[in-house]
This record gives sequence, structure tokens and C-alpha cells, in this order.
Amino acid sequence: MGAAIAEAGGELTPELEERLDALEGAFDAKVERIALLVQREAGIANMAKDEADRLSAIRKSHQSTADGLKGYLLNQMLRSDRLKVETPKARVRVQRNGMPSIQWTKDPEELPEAYKRVTVAPDLALVREELKAGAGVPEGFTVEYGHHLRIF
Repeated sequence: MGAAIAEAGGELTPELEERLDALEGAFDAKVERIALLVQREAGIANMAKDEADRLSAIRKSHQSTADGLKGYLLNQMLRSDRLKVETPKARVRVQRNGMPSIQWTKDPEELPEAYKRVTVAPDLALVREELKAGAGVPEGFTVEYGHHLRIF
């Protein structure tokens, strides 16, 4: 059954659900078999994640090295006022970015109205803390609890 689900891209299609529903045997035995399949698939997924993490760390290390060397090279070329170097194996040019970096340097209170942006969003963390403390749900908010399955 695990192979059939994997072939469906991990999706439990209606057809696969029908096949699971049709499995013979006592309900407890059926639950046990499916739980064991879940544990097996989760184990394989964890191994794949560990390998992906290992490869990601290698990628990040090499990218960090390349970025650091590129920054060093940029600074050296700017410092020596050499904006272009061509060799038989590499061509390197310093180019100005298309858009400048813009920052406000004065007190935020002095910012002209035309350049102010105000964003209003509900503080969901505060509502969550109030619920934990035993307060009711504030007007205008809805609270829904989902469900999850634990397999031991």
C-alpha cells in the first residue's frame, strides 16, 4: 500500500482510501498496520531530510565562501581603482547597481506625512496569551482547534 501511495505522489486519493477501507480484519489490527506504515514512511522521510540538511550545509558553506571572496575582490578592485580586469580565464568588472540604497537618517518623528506608511494588524500572540490565562475570546476573533494524530 505504501508503494501505491508513493506512486500517487504521497496523496491519499479516493481510490486508495477505498482500498484501505476494504482491508479485511479487525479494526485494531488495521489501525496497527497503518500506524506501522506511517512510522516507516516518517522514518524514510526523516532520513531524506537529514541528507537534504547535510547537502544544504555543504551548499551554504560553498556559497558563503564564494560570496566572501567576491566581496573581497570587489573591495580590492575599488580600492585600486581598477574597475575591469581581463585574463585568459576570467573577465571581472565592477558595475554600479541599478537602484541606490535609500535610508532615512533623521528622527522618525520628522518623517514627512507623504513618506509614512502605517500598517495595522491584529496581535494574535496577545489573544493567544489571554486565552492561556483563561480570558474569553475577544469580540471579532474566532478560535478553532485542529486535530492531529500521535503514533507511539
